[in-house]
Amino acid sequence: MTQQNTVSLGRYETARWSRAYWWFGVAFSGAAGGALIITALAVWGGASITLAVIGAAWIVIAGFAIKSSKRLAWSVDVTPNAVGCDGPRLHLWITPAELVEVRAARGDIAGRGAHEVLTANHGRIRLGPSQDVSGFFAALRRVNPNVKLPGDPIG
Repeated sequence: MTQQNTVSLGRYETARWSRAYWWFGVAFSGAAGGALIITALAVWGGASITLAVIGAAWIVIAGFAIKSSKRLAWSVDVTPNAVGCDGPRLHLWITPAELVEVRAARGDIAGRGAHEVLTANHGRIRLGPSQDVSGFFAALRRVNPNVKLPGDPIG
């Protein structure tokens, strides 16, 4: 994912289990939804309409996950001149000046380490959970001293 003639200052890498879990969830949701709809067609009775609706909901959930994956980064590479984000459907290079804030993800109630990157021109990019982010935060601070990071004083 690194650009030519650049040296990586820091890297954010999502845990491998998280990637597999995401793909499994999408595949399972789609397959389960399809199976429920096929079962509803085969059984045809009072409960079949309910099964078809539940199956359709599962397929919509899988579709939403695939659509929202345009904003999901599994790895972020920080270089002196650019920050690269790479995910299932996201391949983006931005300048360090575009970084506004890195914060804990809104839905991370359990505190498992998921983060969001807010950019000036590309909006919010979700990052999967990662174990050690201190090197990544230090690299971000080095290329853009104005970026807000978790733990920074408010104000």
